[in-house]
Amino acid sequence: MYVKKKTGILLITYALALLLALTGWGISERQRAEQSALAVQMGYQRAFGELVTSLSELDTALQKSLYATSPAVAGALCTEAFGKAMTAQMSLGVLPFSTAELTKTAGFISKAGDYAFMLSRSAAEGKSYTQEQRENLAALSDTAQILAQNMRQFRTDIS
Repeated sequence: MYVKKKTGILLITYALALLLALTGWGISERQRAEQSALAVQMGYQRAFGELVTSLSELDTALQKSLYATSPAVAGALCTEAFGKAMTAQMSLGVLPFSTAELTKTAGFISKAGDYAFMLSRSAAEGKSYTQEQRENLAALSDTAQILAQNMRQFRTDIS
């Protein structure tokens, strides 16, 4: 009888130790999952902030390029605009959204970057802007400005 009682106490002790170990492991795994989710969320917020900043800087570069007085300056500003468009595209690619609005945003960023790149190549050949190209730059700048404002508002709304 004494052996059975001792065995029962050992089994209960082992079961309690196992239960405590599993509880500790579960708590640590939950904390790790929460930290991972927070890190992912912070990454998304950083990417969204970079998107908004890149769109604003794209607008600024496009506006500056309208006032370029030489092909060299125009080329440098269009190259800057292209870089800002690429940064915006990379930031947009990180975000978990896949809505029609963001698809249109990605399309605009791509077109603006491609246009700026084409103008920078043209400027490298010593060519100045035509009136149509200036109008296109102004339209792209206006759209980038509106898009940056909308993204800032969207960022505020989701925060």
